[in-house]
Amino acid sequence: MTAKIKSSEWSDFSKRIVRIRGLPKGTELRLYRRSDGRRVRSDFSVKRKAVNRTNVEQLNGTDRVSDLLADARTLLSTDIDARGLEMRLYGPDGDRINGNTYLQTVRNMEPAIQDDEEPVEIFLDLLADVGIDDIPIRQAGALYSRLRDVMGGDYFDKQLLRTMR
Repeated sequence: MTAKIKSSEWSDFSKRIVRIRGLPKGTELRLYRRSDGRRVRSDFSVKRKAVNRTNVEQLNGTDRVSDLLADARTLLSTDIDARGLEMRLYGPDGDRINGNTYLQTVRNMEPAIQDDEEPVEIFLDLLADVGIDDIPIRQAGALYSRLRDVMGGDYFDKQLLRTMR
């Protein structure tokens, strides 16, 4: 059986890779043009395989950033090399992280201060992890509301946040 190909924006792909790999908030994958070094917009559309915990090989702390970039490239159906694009990793502080850096070093970086994700967004990511990402947002919202009612609102949100960390 072949992997289902999805279309998404680059920012969504980057966010999923960073979350799955356990990198600090604010870390992101960026695309740059090789010809002139200009950054590609984050709404650049790419074709990709599903990015979830079941189909992404886990990398340990002794693997390097170049391994992460190579692994991320295998999840893309869009050939970024043929388009003259280069993928780079940037840390929470906005500085480029070289390919020779250990992933454990990146994981130990101080995360950027950002608003916490909404529990509904985390719930949608959790559904995508188990392969239920083709349902309409309205149905996902109804499922979230129903589970929250059954389990108790605050308890459900705390358990959901713990699951995604």
